[in-house]
Amino acid sequence: MSENITSTTGVFVLIDLVDSTPQAKKLKTSQLSDVYEYFYSEIQKRVSLYDFEIIKKMGDAVIIFGTSPENFVKIVSELLSDNLIEDIKFSETFTFKINIRIVADYGLFHFIVDKHDKKNDYADSKATAIHRLEKYANSGHFIFTEYLNDYISKHIDEAKFNKDTLRIEKRLKGFEYTGKYDFLYRISARRKITRKLSEKFGKRLDYIKLKSKEIPVFGGKRRFRHPGAFDKANEVRRLNAAWYKYMLFPEL
Repeated sequence: MSENITSTTGVFVLIDLVDSTPQAKKLKTSQLSDVYEYFYSEIQKRVSLYDFEIIKKMGDAVIIFGTSPENFVKIVSELLSDNLIEDIKFSETFTFKINIRIVADYGLFHFIVDKHDKKNDYADSKATAIHRLEKYANSGHFIFTEYLNDYISKHIDEAKFNKDTLRIEKRLKGFEYTGKYDFLYRISARRKITRKLSEKFGKRLDYIKLKSKEIPVFGGKRRFRHPGAFDKANEVRRLNAAWYKYMLFPEL
């Protein structure tokens, strides 16, 4: 039976789980299957949202494809920064870490399609070569080619991502005779460090702010300063003094 081949220009993407093999050794076969199904379903949610499609599932990796570079950047942002896939807790002593890396290229790719014209595999030597880009990617990295950079660079939010340029000393196998493969690009999410204040500490801060707006008057009584008629410099001094007092003597 002859295969039907279709050719489409777009973004060819490999997403895979990092360090899944050593973690898999701690799981039963059924548990590992659950991990992969969970991973596939989380990828499916994101690609469906942005008009991409899953082409192939390969254990701890997924091939996706779509025609919109701008939408692809949204998928990358979801997976590496905004909406990370949650880890899976199997017991009190073991949690399967969902750490991913992404590699991608842009161009004309050939796919095997079924009778309904659904892509179910790739038939392209360049697509096979893209797997070799993984050697430059660690957990949380997205590696992409010069071709793809031409289409997505303006859509990458520099406030969210760090971007590096990698000079390739020797062309990777599969890219020897094609243009614009002397450089690769790598982005990783900028991590924000946040601290959640305890309820007690938050109430204490509210109390400090409130006290800093009071003025002592004769007879030990206090009245509140009118919000539009206070000296801002004195207000800052009062707040700072209350803050240091709390830090030094929190029991007071």
